[in-house]
Amino acid sequence: MAGRKSNKSNVTNSEIINVDALSYDDEFLEQCKKWISFYREYPFRFCSDYLGINLKPFQCVLLYQMFHNTNFCFIASRGIGKLTFK
Repeated sequence: MAGRKSNKSNVTNSEIINVDALSYDDEFLEQCKKWISFYREYPFRFCSDYLGINLKPFQCVLLYQMFHNTNFCFIASRGIGKLTFK
């Protein structure tokens, strides 16, 4: 678009964040790996623990299947298609 200025600046991430201050010990990184792998295995627990969303049991199953299967099809019948998280 002619006449518009870009909002992007020439500042790099290393200038914004002090990368040297982001050093963590090995025990912390190992614990992070464990929690990350746990929440990848059980995404419904991530919803309840981290996001604070209480899912219904069938939503837990759907979320688990979506994460662990490459082909997933859920046909929402009456009342389920517009279900919101509460």
